[in-house]
Amino acid sequence: SYYRMHAYARASQYYRKFLTVSGPVSSPLYARAIYDLSYCYFNQKHYATAIRFFQRFLRQQHDRSFDADSWLRLADSYMALGNFANALSRYNKIPANNPNAAYAHYQTAYAYGAQGKFRQKAKSLLSLINAYPHSAYFSKALFDLASTYNSALNEPWRAIVYFDRLVKERPTSDYARKARVKMGLLYYNNNQY
Repeated sequence: SYYRMHAYARASQYYRKFLTVSGPVSSPLYARAIYDLSYCYFNQKHYATAIRFFQRFLRQQHDRSFDADSWLRLADSYMALGNFANALSRYNKIPANNPNAAYAHYQTAYAYGAQGKFRQKAKSLLSLINAYPHSAYFSKALFDLASTYNSALNEPWRAIVYFDRLVKERPTSDYARKARVKMGLLYYNNNQY
């Protein structure tokens, strides 16, 4: 199919045609076509249209196994359009036991930062670090938390605590190498040679 070949523009034509001529709106195939069409628009970076179709999918009667993913892509679409408030409310719908929960937490922190809400950003990053210590976002979240304390909140002593934690807990991480440099600069700037 065009969808599996990543020919999303072509696939979206067929999904739209299917939706206009298909049978009952309550059928599982109809709902799945809306979901796939949503992804076609998302993958083409037509975020406003993707939002409409993800919302439509979530209103449909269907198998709920795709809901968390739909909420994530809906939130990502809002983020791409710079609508951080709507993105935040959608990321918050992701259950804590979802495999993408750490990603949703990270994106939530990013959205707060983009709005200049740095205390909330720090709180979200700390929540991610504590809730998902084995996630792929752990090192990045620690680094971003320390950087937020240093640059946005002007609390270099807290930054050092989190940079140091990163170096100790993930010493081989790319972020640990960057953290060492940042800590050195912070110590130097505070005359702590």
